[in-house]
Amino acid sequence: MKVIVAFPFQDKQTGVYVKNGFEELGCDVRPVDSKVDYNNLVSETEDFKPDMIFCSRETEMLEPIKIIRRDFPSVKTVCYNVDARFSAMEWHGPLTELFNTVHLYYCKPRGNVEESQKICPNTIVKYLTEGFDPREHKKEIITESDIEKYGHDVVFAGSKSEIYKTPRPYGRIGLIEYLTNKGIDLNLISFNIHGADKFLGEDHNKICQCSKIVLGHCGWSNISLANSARDFRVTAAGGFLLTEYVQDMEEFFEIGKEIETYRTPEECVEKINYYLEHDEERKEIAERGYSRAIRDHSFSKRFEKVLKDVSEL
Repeated sequence: MKVIVAFPFQDKQTGVYVKNGFEELGCDVRPVDSKVDYNNLVSETEDFKPDMIFCSRETEMLEPIKIIRRDFPSVKTVCYNVDARFSAMEWHGPLTELFNTVHLYYCKPRGNVEESQKICPNTIVKYLTEGFDPREHKKEIITESDIEKYGHDVVFAGSKSEIYKTPRPYGRIGLIEYLTNKGIDLNLISFNIHGADKFLGEDHNKICQCSKIVLGHCGWSNISLANSARDFRVTAAGGFLLTEYVQDMEEFFEIGKEIETYRTPEECVEKINYYLEHDEERKEIAERGYSRAIRDHSFSKRFEKVLKDVSEL
């Protein structure tokens, strides 16, 4: 299948992972940066003659997608929204119009599907969980200097930006403050520009492998399968993941065997202290989590569903 992947690429993250995932399935992929080159999407479609356009949720996608629906009726259009919300009603305006213009709209959490279908009656709505990219998220060869540099007790997997004072009830900022007040020496790391630093590629993987506990926080715990992408990327890099429990996440990992979870800041502290004192148990969980991730949670696994869904349109 020929696929145009219209995602942001300058941050070297999700767009790259999505492109790689389709390529691993044997697709002929042409990337178009949805933030920089969105005005070229129509001409790229005319030149490349794709079977499918797989785009991100930028409002800039709306007008090109409208033209493509009109002028290239055989090209299937798919939008993938990798962000969760407590309610799909929080999306509005041009974004909702984009979701309702494509042939197929994927929201990340299963818990947003029903509402999304109500506000997007003209399209097909399904859910598509994020994953990891085996080219980017993997175990590395670890040296003594790596252990010295990255061998923290606890690292936080996510931005510490002030925008994350919410979601309810305490948000990741509240969690960080609570852990700090309880004497947890928390090394803040980030995968985006808002946080302490930007750790990608080999740095990310070595942090996950060398640290004892990689702490995650979703923020949408009551939304079915709203898991953070970090759940898959941390485990695929060999890290021990302690993350916020999300409704139905047992479908992704066996809790207590492949990852660990917490439901409150108090429980988070308890499990940090427990696993810092139980090295072998922690290492065994990390190894089982790694095996589960590489078996089930790559982007190419996710996109097998996409190719099937598109073929049935």
